[in-house]
Amino acid sequence: MQEQLPAGELAVYTQKQAAGELKQVEDATLLKARAYLEAKAYDETINLLLSIDREIELISDESRKLRLQGKLDIDIFNVLMKGYCGIKEKIFDLSKQCGVSKEVRGLYNFNTYARKAYSVPRRNNLFNESNTC
Repeated sequence: MQEQLPAGELAVYTQKQAAGELKQVEDATLLKARAYLEAKAYDETINLLLSIDREIELISDESRKLRLQGKLDIDIFNVLMKGYCGIKEKIFDLSKQCGVSKEVRGLYNFNTYARKAYSVPRRNNLFNESNTC
């Protein structure tokens, strides 16, 4: 149960909380990924990977805003980035275990390239590209 804070006080988000939330996301995501891979549902697997990429982009965007405000907790940022990149790698490892690594990597690379090639260029693209897996 979460502790109630006095009115006007902000809660502090800790590395432990970030890691705990990531563990829940990881468990649920890997369960889905295993089911998709065993069913050879490549599109669903790729959608999971692309949703993780989008989450990484959102974290990167939010971290830029917080950095400019002087409020970025770099330790929490690192926990989140390493966590989501780790989930992606575990999905790729699962695809290898299921014997469909080439198919998954090929489709992922194609979709990633297509998304970047046909999307509107993002502001400050250099900062965002350096914070990817």
